[in-house]
Amino acid sequence: MDISIFLSIAKLEFLVYPLLYTFNSHIIIINLINNHRFSAHFFFKYTQLLLKFTVGIFLSLFYFFCVS
Repeated sequence: MDISIFLSIAKLEFLVYPLLYTFNSHIIIINLINNHRFSAHFFFKYTQLLLKFTVGIFLSLFYFFCVS
């Protein structure tokens, strides 16, 4: 068996997963902004999701430049 097929699949998974994670966090942030008034609880949830969003972007960039 050719191992390059498995390596390309692994690279694709490393690229796609952080992007999906980022996209899901972004949708949740948009829904939170549209559906909630600004409060301390909202601010905590918003900053937590914003952190996940940022981490997802950095992970996808890291995997794109370093793994591929």
